[in-house]
Amino acid sequence: MISKDRIKQLNQLNNHIIMISIDALTSTDAIHLQQLPHFKMLFEQGTYIKKVISVLPTLTYPCHVSLITGTYPATHQIVDNRRFNPAKGSREWCFYDQDIAVPTFYSLAKDHGWTVGSIFWPVTAGAAIDYNCPPIWPTKKGQHQTMLSLRYGSPLFLLEINRRFGKLRQGREYPALDEFATASACFLITKKAPNLLLLSLTELDHWRHKYGRDSIQALESLKRMDERLGRLMKAEQDAGLNATYVIIGDHGFADTHTNVDFNRIFIDHGLLNEPLSEAVTSWKVLAHSRGGSVKIYFQNGDQGLMRAVSDLLDQLRQSGQYGIADVFNRPAAQERGLAGSFMFIVTAQEGYHFSSDFAPQQIMSMAEYNKVQSYQEVATHGYDPYLPGLETMAILCGKGIKQGEVLDEANIVDIIPTIAHQLDWKMPSTEGRVLTEVIDK
Repeated sequence: MISKDRIKQLNQLNNHIIMISIDALTSTDAIHLQQLPHFKMLFEQGTYIKKVISVLPTLTYPCHVSLITGTYPATHQIVDNRRFNPAKGSREWCFYDQDIAVPTFYSLAKDHGWTVGSIFWPVTAGAAIDYNCPPIWPTKKGQHQTMLSLRYGSPLFLLEINRRFGKLRQGREYPALDEFATASACFLITKKAPNLLLLSLTELDHWRHKYGRDSIQALESLKRMDERLGRLMKAEQDAGLNATYVIIGDHGFADTHTNVDFNRIFIDHGLLNEPLSEAVTSWKVLAHSRGGSVKIYFQNGDQGLMRAVSDLLDQLRQSGQYGIADVFNRPAAQERGLAGSFMFIVTAQEGYHFSSDFAPQQIMSMAEYNKVQSYQEVATHGYDPYLPGLETMAILCGKGIKQGEVLDEANIVDIIPTIAHQLDWKMPSTEGRVLTEVIDK
């Protein structure tokens, strides 16, 4: 059990924070959340930020790292969910904390003597976290889920939560995975009382991809999110604790009707050879990623090829048939907070899904594309964060945060600088601003 001195210390010094990420939470979800009892309580007792602008591209891993570092992808260097490694296909994910190029808020917390717990927070594999259950899974032959988790997480903690709550899990199925995550978080609160608890809940993203942004499945998921929040609050109450809550999404969502495959376009224009397998060993230009954007890579610095591809992308955009919203070259992407070894990033108009899977046709309906890929996806993200509907939202509630305050807009990189300021911590690498308007002095 947690000692009385520990509880007193956490409550008096305001050094107990629960940060909950709800993957795919959109700004318009507030309409529903305000009707649910536990979220309603936080809306009334804290500060509600109506629109939180995420980062380019609006993919889960870059967004989460921007949130937890207060920096843009150009700075923290997690620019996609998956690594660009043509020789190995698209199986490799950006799992590892060591790849983040700047300090994280949880590393800063450790520097200040805090204990940290994390349940499925993205890009935390191998992080120096006291109680770490990182999201990581096998991506190549010979790997085993249990061994990966134990190697890159906290072994004793993982064994304990799997002994207690493993029966809740059904592999990576939903909503069971979020039930396991919530039970593990409640256990951490009541038994370990970490100063900082990070919890990522992901079923809403799953249902929106599969059934649509405003599907019944998505709305039912929001109700389950409220129930989980209630369990966390009860765990806090039972432990005698009083946390500061930070609840935030990572990106918005858009329904889609058409898929455009850029590697098929390059093949049809004689710029790329058809690969014999998922691994691509012979290429000069290659598209990577899928969703609301793709990045275009070149194997060498062939200026003539780059100009040809640039002209082709401009022609495709002007045709109006390919759903291209913008084409950012490397300097333009840098201005938007994105950098990497790619030369272009192409963003989609709402309703379009971009892919790099070597689909059989350049342009296909999503129904046709889903049949080819053997999965169902009718909505997505990864777009320009300024596309309407791609905003997320946030609620901050606790000591030092204004009650009943409503802020129209902020940026996802503003959240951590604000929390660090509240704690009087220096975090010089951050690129967001302190939201002084939410602080109750």
